Amino acid sequence: MKYCTLCGIPFTRRLNDDWIEKVRAVWIEGNNWNRTAVSGVGRWGEFDDIPSVTVPTNPRIRDDDESGPPTTREVDLTPDDPTLCTDPGDEDIAWGYGFHESCWSIFTKDYTPNLDALFSACLSTPTGATTLLDWGHDYGGAAKIEQMFDMPVRTSCYRSPQDIPHVFRSDPYHIPGLIDAIQGAVRLQIDAFLSRLEPTMASLKSDSFSRLVPEVLQSIVILLPTSDVRSLRLASPVFATLELPERFWASRFQPGHELDYLPEVHDQSPQSWRAFYHSLKIWTRGIPSMANRQRVWGLAKRLQATLTQMDGVACQGSPLGTWHENIPDGPDHSTSEAVSSWHAASRAVVNLGDSFFYGSRVLRTRALHFPEPMRLRQISVSFVDTAAGKFISGLTLIDSHGRSYAVGYQHENTISRILLPDEPIRGWELAMDLPGITGIAAVYCDGTLSSWAGESVGIPRWRLEGTQAVSAVKADFDASFSPRYIDKY
Repeated sequence: MKYCTLCGIPFTRRLNDDWIEKVRAVWIEGNNWNRTAVSGVGRWGEFDDIPSVTVPTNPRIRDDDESGPPTTREVDLTPDDPTLCTDPGDEDIAWGYGFHESCWSIFTKDYTPNLDALFSACLSTPTGATTLLDWGHDYGGAAKIEQMFDMPVRTSCYRSPQDIPHVFRSDPYHIPGLIDAIQGAVRLQIDAFLSRLEPTMASLKSDSFSRLVPEVLQSIVILLPTSDVRSLRLASPVFATLELPERFWASRFQPGHELDYLPEVHDQSPQSWRAFYHSLKIWTRGIPSMANRQRVWGLAKRLQATLTQMDGVACQGSPLGTWHENIPDGPDHSTSEAVSSWHAASRAVVNLGDSFFYGSRVLRTRALHFPEPMRLRQISVSFVDTAAGKFISGLTLIDSHGRSYAVGYQHENTISRILLPDEPIRGWELAMDLPGITGIAAVYCDGTLSSWAGESVGIPRWRLEGTQAVSAVKADFDASFSPRYIDKY
């Protein structure tokens, strides 16, 4: 059984729910990593144990279009071992990752993903023949962690499709009655939020907010969550008597507010935002599609946040060849191979061809070589924020002459700095969680540690050091996440 990359619910015909059968694939042929495509809408096959789906190659076409049978391609979904799909001796196999059409529509609402980055992110994420992609979250309650070979694996909460709750089986994209409710929202004469109390002049004057003009007060409440606005109106007589304008109610549907998962309201605005807001509290209580929309929307925002961190960020350092990145032999490559005394640290790095239920998969390798043992003044540590936590994505080493040497993915807005005395270091101490490296400290020549960058408390630590100062660094990376394997020479 194969599962939607976004919502974690399987593709199947056994539930007779049309939306669960409709599939789009984000796919490539063979090892054409930079030619990722999104398919048209296909229908899942009759048998759940067949791990592939036939989809139109044109993303604008559906399998049930009346214009005639489209050009299609059979795509293998979520392969446990992608090397079986990239063997150059075989005819190019189409393979990739599947989305329900409804989930893809939610994911791409006002957002255009970088398909190559999306494919690389999926490729970097643990999964198996019968497990879900482990993004580090529980798919809003649809997945759980089980132990497999004493290691945590992300699996579905449901043994069969029939066990899936009605809410999770409800189409998250098409919400019954939503458009009618938007069109039928008429202006209310009474503000349900407006206090019925009549505060005295003394209480109003004693309120610090009485010094602000109404326009400023209204701007304040627009920026606040609705729950905070309620609390503020209970605490402040000035805010209790403030009339909330239409733009306040409209802001409840803006990104970051509690109803941002209903973007349809921006395509056709209601006559009264206030009336529509209050009506939602009544008529949506018994509609499971609304609850599933909120769940899937949150998952879409998480995936978008991950991909946004990857946009335009190259993996720095001298590239070395991997199964995913073929680099012609050059001087940097030969120099790296000539280094024979690497001191290595790694955790849960999956070897090529092995099952990828947990841990990490290497896509890229980068190296740095220094003409003399480094005397560092500063280490700048970049982090990437994922649903599984915050992990190191790259390092910038700054020597005593102010020269910078970068390796990995650099994110300027997440940098943590370690300041060092003007002397060589012997290596690093690493806090290594299963998904990646969470923290790092430098090891001085006397064996003591610098301050830490990142999280180290309660996480297994590995000291990576030698008897001499650092003269070369090699690190393995996946799509845009933590370096999984660091060598020091």
